[in-house]
Amino acid sequence: ANAAILFSQRNCVDMYNNGYSIDDIWEVSGFNSKSSIWRVLNKYGVYLNRGRTSGPRVKKQQDETK
Repeated sequence: ANAAILFSQRNCVDMYNNGYSIDDIWEVSGFNSKSSIWRVLNKYGVYLNRGRTSGPRVKKQQDETK
C-alpha cells in the first residue's frame, strides 16, 4: 500500500483515540466520505464508542432505551 495512505489511516486511528470527532478527522484526512473513516477505524480494530454514531449500522432488536 501507498505510504501516504497508510500514514493517513494511522492518523485517523490516532486522532480518534485522542478524542477527535469523525468530522474533525474527515476534514484533515482527505478522504471523500465519512464512511471511509469508519472503514479505516474498523480495519484497525478501533472500538467505536461514540454514542449513536458508533460503528457500522447494525439493526438492534427492540431497543427500549430512549
